[in-house]
Amino acid sequence: MDVPEISGIVGGSDLLRGDTASRMGLIEIGEKGVTKDALLRLMKSPCRGLGNRPPAELLRSRFGTGIVLGELGRIEHGVVS
Repeated sequence: MDVPEISGIVGGSDLLRGDTASRMGLIEIGEKGVTKDALLRLMKSPCRGLGNRPPAELLRSRFGTGIVLGELGRIEHGVVS
């Protein structure tokens, strides 16, 4: 998936205007190999490791994108928070 697809899934066209690091983070999220439906569920669902906030809320900044990527990495490797 590319950045416009991901920004559409998480409901934020303003993500397209983010800084380069945030956009690179979105690309990395898209390369995780999940389906659009799975990504939509993941981005909209509260995550305990993110303070019970949905990941989509954090994608508006470089810092937040890094936090989401870290959490995705932990999920990928079976680390439960």
